[in-house]
Amino acid sequence: MPGKLQLAAAARQVDRSIPKSGDINQVFHQRFLDEVNLDLNLPRALAVVWALVKSDLPPADKRATLLQMDRILGLDLENVESDNDAAPADIFDLIEQQRQARKEKNWALADLLREQLKERGWVVKDDAVADD
Repeated sequence: MPGKLQLAAAARQVDRSIPKSGDINQVFHQRFLDEVNLDLNLPRALAVVWALVKSDLPPADKRATLLQMDRILGLDLENVESDNDAAPADIFDLIEQQRQARKEKNWALADLLREQLKERGWVVKDDAVADD
């Protein structure tokens, strides 16, 4: 999934309705810091962010951890507003299915899903960084 869509998905996890009382998950936070401190390895640091978003942690803990990571990233995720340009949830589902198909090297399914997205007006550009 392209980086911009990954960050948009992460930002949507910072829902204002989620309680602010969550705890920072030290495991994810330390993995993130390790990658940032290793020659500013932002692609891998963003992979940690994405793993956090997809994790089974309680939403409040995800929120707290993501906002702590954002203090380094500087994306101001707490203030991301929904807008009409945001992809609907079903588009994000198709993107995730396409990413998973690529991960499993199911190229035919990945191509089919990419075409479905294209027909709906969304373009997915595959690259090695997005698949980490």
